[in-house]
Amino acid sequence: MAATLAVLATACGSDGEALTSSWAGTVAQDGDVRMVRNPSSGILDSAQLQVREVWRFDPAEHERGSLVWAQPSRIIAVADAFYVVDTPEAHVYVLSAEGEWVQTLGGRGGGPGEFRRPIGVIQLGSSVAVIDGGKASAELFDVDGTFQRNVNLGMMAFNAVPLDSTSFAVYGLTGSEGSWRSFDLDGSQRPFSLSASGQVAEAGGCEHTTSGKSNVLVLRCEIPRLLIYGTDGRLQQQIDIARDSVMASKEELDRFAAQARQEMGNAGLPPATIQEVLDGQLAAMRVKQLYWLSADGLYLGDTYFSTGWEDAALANGQLVVLAPDAATGVMEVIAFALEDAARLSQLTVPKPPRSD
Repeated sequence: MAATLAVLATACGSDGEALTSSWAGTVAQDGDVRMVRNPSSGILDSAQLQVREVWRFDPAEHERGSLVWAQPSRIIAVADAFYVVDTPEAHVYVLSAEGEWVQTLGGRGGGPGEFRRPIGVIQLGSSVAVIDGGKASAELFDVDGTFQRNVNLGMMAFNAVPLDSTSFAVYGLTGSEGSWRSFDLDGSQRPFSLSASGQVAEAGGCEHTTSGKSNVLVLRCEIPRLLIYGTDGRLQQQIDIARDSVMASKEELDRFAAQARQEMGNAGLPPATIQEVLDGQLAAMRVKQLYWLSADGLYLGDTYFSTGWEDAALANGQLVVLAPDAATGVMEVIAFALEDAARLSQLTVPKPPRSD
């Protein structure tokens, strides 16, 4: 149910089909940070950003029969596949780019390749790392699912992003304090932070951190705002949209909160820490919206979803979401694509003016 941002590979210039709408935002340089302030209306009409369902994976109908997960809450696109993280069952399920079941990783336990509380998946070179908050480790597999080794994190992890092919950053708890640290595959670690330069405004509430090809991306959904950091943690670009986001219902949030409290309580977190973590997660889940940006950060428009989804991943032009079946409540994986993606990719958007 978190807001998601997608970038259309549109171009600035004179080639291709030109958009007739003007753009009323501003672009400025604040120290080392490129600031893009978008207006409240997108360049495109909402009818041009309609999506269609491409495929759907229902675990209850899978031919293996027993492949029914408990309550997956994360889906991550890694190495031409989608990894579905089921924390309560301590499994990670792998689906192909076409929505076919490939394999299952892990199982509950403390041994090599087993999980206690898997929370995410990242790609490190030719390896896939499952971040286990319960074991405080990164469990490395090859793309065929063969266990390779683990990296001790020494902290209860809640999020992770790759920095390059051999290092990654983890946000977690050491005692009751939350912080980022970076790790190499040999287990060496050092402090890491996402820092801003210049007079860049910050905001709390909904925050979703993920990775781009060579960046760390932080989406602050309620504003909404995209912060783009280099892998050294320095802020490079801030993109704002001057509008409010569409919010999820109280019933959706209450259902998630009850499950999350139980999971974190079972993991031994103190009540105050559980509440702090939960506040951030609930803020991120309140928004049900897809924002479309050009490659230069210009706001093109929105796609809204009438039903809630737990998480989403973007890969190969598809938005792939974890969404509950209306009748059974079992999580399904559904892939969407833009109705008119080919034409939209050829659009020429206005070249953003500089205000400095």
